[in-house]
Amino acid sequence: MNMSLVEVDSRYRVTLTSDVRRFVGVRKGQSVYVVPRGDAFVVIPLKEDIDAELHKLIGNVRFDNAARRKAEAFLLKQAR
Repeated sequence: MNMSLVEVDSRYRVTLTSDVRRFVGVRKGQSVYVVPRGDAFVVIPLKEDIDAELHKLIGNVRFDNAARRKAEAFLLKQAR
């Protein structure tokens, strides 16, 4: 898979090429993180069922919305 050249439209949207979508496995409506990296950014697709992925990693732990937001903020900060 090679890099793809895409344009930012008038509403600051970027359309992923079909090659990129197939290679990464991203689907219409799927959530992604956009992480700034200096003068660039990285787009990270999220798994469809985040709770199931977390269950595989850490077991039967439940988060309320406030704890989940705090955890997401922490992870995004660590990714930078």
